[in-house]
Amino acid sequence: MIKYILFIAILLVSVIVYANNNTSLKQVPYKNLFEQPSDTKSRASVGYMLHRAWVQVTNKKADENSIKQSSVSMTKLEHDDFSVTWLGHATMLIKAGKLWILTDPVFSQYATPTPPLGPKRLVQLPLDMKDLPHIDIVLISHDHYDHLDLQTVRTLANQENGSPLFLTGLGLKSWFEANVSDAKVEELNWWDEIKLGNAEFVFVPAQHSSGRAFTNKNETLWGGWTVEYANKKFYFAGDTAYEEELFKQISQKVGHIDFAALPIGAYKPRNLMRFEHMNPDEAVQAHLDLKPMKSIAIHWGTFQLGDETSDENRADLTSAIANQRVENFKLIAIGQTEEIGVEVQD
Repeated sequence: MIKYILFIAILLVSVIVYANNNTSLKQVPYKNLFEQPSDTKSRASVGYMLHRAWVQVTNKKADENSIKQSSVSMTKLEHDDFSVTWLGHATMLIKAGKLWILTDPVFSQYATPTPPLGPKRLVQLPLDMKDLPHIDIVLISHDHYDHLDLQTVRTLANQENGSPLFLTGLGLKSWFEANVSDAKVEELNWWDEIKLGNAEFVFVPAQHSSGRAFTNKNETLWGGWTVEYANKKFYFAGDTAYEEELFKQISQKVGHIDFAALPIGAYKPRNLMRFEHMNPDEAVQAHLDLKPMKSIAIHWGTFQLGDETSDENRADLTSAIANQRVENFKLIAIGQTEEIGVEVQD
């Protein structure tokens, strides 16, 4: 009975969202570098939204989402110089010398403004927030709920010994001021650089969008990040569709990338998702465009955001890697750590 009540509630919300998404387009501050004429900006019909809602409410495909997990040892991480630990989805814990950095931290059970409605975590976190070291810097790629989680950033802002510095795209500082008053925030435009300690950060473009409600579409800037430390460079793509020229520009402007974290999930149905998310074939092509020493797949295996399952993510990426004869793009376990500048081991 509860599921049917939830379904009716989602139906009402879906109708409202659909109605608002189809009103006359208003001017928005930010656009992608590469606007596609075929992109209508309409991502979903009522029918599709109801389909997705039913999948979430019934947990229909949960048994098709198997993924390897590894426990995180903070004792081992403390001895790393420059490493990345994947905590699931787009959340990564980076050790760069004495700096501890998080990307798009989401430690909640749901990636939604209205839990329990919306995507639920499919696998448990490999690390509890209370076991984190003091976080110095948080890199936010954009404001979608699976990348910017209010509960998590509030907890981080109130950590012992003070808030980390949240680095965001333009426009997000006001959201933090309204919702996370203790947070220290610095906004950057595309290609802006900031040096903190012995590390340098660059906010790079992505082919995506922003908006936490149907009333504020693209009012804050989205992107990815590069982190340079000890003459090694890590690229965190955040969330992006594939554009050959985008990755060529990033490679040309920031220089050689040693390690890349590329998103592979939420790509079905392709007619809706292709303007926002790469599929595994495109992720492998992005890897070839960027020419890093190694890449890993992120943005999969944690929340069911598209019609494909994690098992399909894995199978499609494995096929893409084989078809394009790539040896240095890998799937890793949630909780697994990779050193930057060291080749990925099978």
